[in-house]
Amino acid sequence: METIQKPKKSRTTKKKAASIKPAIPEGLQKVPLFALKTNGTNPRKSFDDAEIAELAQSIKQDGLLQNLVVTKNNKEDCYIIITGERRFRALSILLEQGEIEADYPVPVAVRFNQTEDDHLRLAVVENVQRKKMHPLDEADAFFTLTRKGVDLESISGQSGISVKTIKRRLLLHSLVDDAKKLYRAGSLKLSQAEAIGRANNDDQKDILDRIDSGWEMDAEDINAYLIDDKPNVSMAKFDMKKYTGTITTDLFGEDKDSYFDDVEQFERLQDEVVDALEAEYNDNPDIAWVQVKRGYGFDRWRYDEAKEGEKSGVVILYRPDFEVSIFEGLIEQVEEKAIVTNDDDSDTSDNEASSTVESDKPKRPPYSKKAYEYVANHKTICVQNILALNIRKAKEIDVMQRMGLGREVRIGWHQAYGLQSEDNAHKTTGIIAMEALMTELQKLLDMDWKSELRYNRDYDAMYVMLKELTDEELDKTLSILIALSFGQETFERKEPKDSLFNEIGRDLGVTTRDHWKPDVEFLCLHSKGQLLEIADDTEASKGRYFDKLKKSELVFELTNHFAKDEPLKDDKREQLRQDYCPEIMQFDK
Repeated sequence: METIQKPKKSRTTKKKAASIKPAIPEGLQKVPLFALKTNGTNPRKSFDDAEIAELAQSIKQDGLLQNLVVTKNNKEDCYIIITGERRFRALSILLEQGEIEADYPVPVAVRFNQTEDDHLRLAVVENVQRKKMHPLDEADAFFTLTRKGVDLESISGQSGISVKTIKRRLLLHSLVDDAKKLYRAGSLKLSQAEAIGRANNDDQKDILDRIDSGWEMDAEDINAYLIDDKPNVSMAKFDMKKYTGTITTDLFGEDKDSYFDDVEQFERLQDEVVDALEAEYNDNPDIAWVQVKRGYGFDRWRYDEAKEGEKSGVVILYRPDFEVSIFEGLIEQVEEKAIVTNDDDSDTSDNEASSTVESDKPKRPPYSKKAYEYVANHKTICVQNILALNIRKAKEIDVMQRMGLGREVRIGWHQAYGLQSEDNAHKTTGIIAMEALMTELQKLLDMDWKSELRYNRDYDAMYVMLKELTDEELDKTLSILIALSFGQETFERKEPKDSLFNEIGRDLGVTTRDHWKPDVEFLCLHSKGQLLEIADDTEASKGRYFDKLKKSELVFELTNHFAKDEPLKDDKREQLRQDYCPEIMQFDK
C-alpha cells in the first residue's frame, strides 16, 4: 500500500481509536481516513444528518462492515471516493467526536483506469442500491447518464429501477428551480412534481403561482390544466408535417402522452381531411351521393345495402372525438326532401358575393361545423317544446312534411333527439322539457319510448291504443310526434334568418333563453378570443383579469357565471347575464 503522510495534529488518542472494531474483509486495501476526499460529482445531493449520525454510532459499535470504492489521484496524492460518501461522513463525525484518529484505516477497493463516466455510473448504482436517493438526485443522475449515451435499459439493469420509473424521474429534471425547492422541502408530492415536470417553464410558474395562492391541485388537476381540452396526437388523421404549432408531451413520451397546443389549427387540419374525403367521393362518377354526418352516430336504419350493380352512396361519420368512419354501398330507404334547402347561394348578401369575387380564398366562418351542429340541435329543442303545445301549427307543419315527402310517408325523429341521456348533470332546460314530452307520449300510448316507440314498434298494439284516445289526447299525441320530427336541417353552416325553420320559430314566439343558457359544451366550441368577447359583453370579466386565463379556465369561469342560481348584486350585470343570447342562437331577422 502506498504511504501517505498524515497530519501532524490528531484530535484523538490511540486508545480511543482502538475502541473501534475494524471489521475489514480479507484482501482489501486500507488507507488512512485523512487521505480520502469526496467526489464533487456525487449524484447524491441530499444527506440526512440524523441518518448519518445513526450510521456513525453503528460503525462505532460494530465497525465498518462495507468498504468504500475509491480511485487514486496522484496529482493531489489522495484517494477520491467513488462510492461510500455516507460512510465517510459517518467516520468524519467519529473523528470530530474524538472516537477515532485521522489515520484510522479505512477499507477501500481501489479502481484503476476508470473514466468519469464510469465513476458516475458506479456512484448512481451504489447510491440507488444502498440507501434510496432523493428522486431529484436520481433524476439528475439519470439525466447525466443519458446525456453521456447510456441507454435506459442499461441504467435499469444496473440500478434495479424499472425503465418506466426512470422516465418518470427524468420528468423531475425539467422542473424549474422554484418547483425543485418546494419538492425538496416537502411542499409538493412526487406525483405533483412529476405532473408539473411535463410543462414548459411558463406553465410551471403559473401552476406554482396558483398553488401558492391557495388552489388545491393534485396531479390529476395539474394534468388537466396542462392538457386544457387539447386533442391527443393519436387522433390526428392528417400528415403531422402540416402541423406547425407546439405539442405538450412528457420526456420520452409517446403519442398517447402528447397533445396539440394549437387546438384551432388541429381542428382545421382535421376538417380538411374530411372535406378532402367528401370531395374525392363527389368526384367519383360511380358514387351517387355522399353525406358527412357529424356526431357519435347516425340513423343507420334509414339506409339499406345496395344490390349488386345498383348505384350507391357514402356516409362519412365524423365523430366529436375526431374519429372518421366511412360507410360505402348505401341507398336511402326513402328519399327525403328537406323542408329547408340551402344548396344555392340565393341567400348570400351582395357584400358576401362581392367579397367572394374579390378573393378566391373563402372567408373562414366564425364557428366550426361542430358549433353549427350544436346550435341547430339546441334551437330545434326550443322550437319543439313550443310546437308540441300548438296543435294548429303542428298540423300545418305535418301537411308540409307530407307534401314534401311524397306518397310513402315515413317521418323520422330529428337528430336533436340524441341529446337525451342518462346524465342529468349538464342538461339544459330545453332538454329536460323534451324528455318530459317523451314521458307524456309514453303515458298516452302506454309504451316505452326507447324500446317500443323508437325501435321495435308494434303497430297493431299502437293502433289499439290510438282508438281509445279522446280527440284531445289524439291531438296532443300528434303535436308531440310532429314536434319531435321537426327541426333545423342546416348543420354545417349558419342557418339563414329567412329560412322556414326560423320563420316558424318567430311565429311561435320562441325565446331561446327560456329553454337554453350557455353551458360548458357551448363555451368549449369558442376560441379564447370569442370567450373574452362573451365575458366583456356580459361584464363577467368586470374587475377581473380574464385575459390572463387559459381557455379552459375561461370556460370554467363563464360556465359558473351563467349557471349561478343567485342573482348578482349588480342589477345591470344580472340583466346582461339573463339576457345574453348570441346572434347565432336567435330567431329574429
